[in-house]
Amino acid sequence: TVSDACDSEPTVTNSFNFTTINYCTGEDITVTWTATDDCGNSSSCSYHLTVADWTPPVVACDQPTKVALGADGMAVIDASTFDDGSYDNCATVHFKVRRMDTNDCQQNDHFYDAAKFCCTDIGDTVTVILRVYDVPPPSGDLSLDVDIANYNDCMVQVLVEDKIKPSCVPPPHITVSCESFDPT
Repeated sequence: TVSDACDSEPTVTNSFNFTTINYCTGEDITVTWTATDDCGNSSSCSYHLTVADWTPPVVACDQPTKVALGADGMAVIDASTFDDGSYDNCATVHFKVRRMDTNDCQQNDHFYDAAKFCCTDIGDTVTVILRVYDVPPPSGDLSLDVDIANYNDCMVQVLVEDKIKPSCVPPPHITVSCESFDPT
């Protein structure tokens, strides 16, 4: 608040151009306001302004997604595969993923760098949650109770397919005599 006994409208200026703030930096800015009356007398006051990003990233999931199992009966799909253009106005986005339901392939009590699918998923549509962060999360598995600010989730329906033909190994060649051969 500005007041002056002799000037009802003192001139007020500040030391900072608010249009130049990078709202993503988290920087601490000192802003000084100066009031000057008609006689040239002035007084200043300052305060600190801390800029913080509290806006979560915008998340976009790739819908629907198909996964084919490998020859070993498994598919390990990186979390970023489920992304369809997620972004953040301040930072690069990072990804983790988890299954909605637990099965033989992977538990659902953590977020992982990749989702696992296996033979028990064949023909099913498996729901996974893609979590998008605007700060790098710790590497590896993350418990559900790990609190990392600024994330957003979306769900992806994943159809799991088996496109690998079965292998067939014939028995070894044998020779049989006609005397002991019984075609029945």
